[in-house]
Amino acid sequence: MFGFRRPRETWEDPAVPLVEALLTAAVQAEGGPERLPLGQVPAEMALWICSCITVDDSPTWLIYTTSDDKLVWRRVADGVNVFDEVVVPRREAGGHADPADVLDWLRGESLTPWGSLGSGWTDEGVVDVLGERIRSSAP
Repeated sequence: MFGFRRPRETWEDPAVPLVEALLTAAVQAEGGPERLPLGQVPAEMALWICSCITVDDSPTWLIYTTSDDKLVWRRVADGVNVFDEVVVPRREAGGHADPADVLDWLRGESLTPWGSLGSGWTDEGVVDVLGERIRSSAP
């Protein structure tokens, strides 16, 4: 007998909460802002990561340093152009990655967050500097 299946609930990629915990710990360790400013924010450097290379749900992350050198991260809604609507960085980087590859990068196990299946681009030093800063700040 055929029956109807209930629609699949959406599942978040298991690496997502681990990535976000590391980012939050790094921001808190540096005394980053408690409230995120609205509108375009001047930034020294910014990195957006669309963590779309997974079969599960996953967010887009924006990691940046403010003009007064505060480390910030946030989720960005789908369809938002981060460099036009959220931050105005002097240097920028971005790309598409598997959340597990982002986690490896944050842990210092990979040179970039893109992994073997993702792709990205970077102005000089953005990925290296932000990665090192997060690793040195997170417990």
